[in-house]
Amino acid sequence: MLPLACYLLAAGKTVAVEKAEPVYLRNEVAWKKTSRPRSESQ
Repeated sequence: MLPLACYLLAAGKTVAVEKAEPVYLRNEVAWKKTSRPRSESQ
């Protein structure tokens, strides 16, 4: 991660701290599971 961070910092690819948000790789998967309608057996 550090080499990638150093590269992005040198390239000026920074984000203001108030706009920084964590990125969860599985967010979309979890969202799909919770948005599915429940069957009547549940």
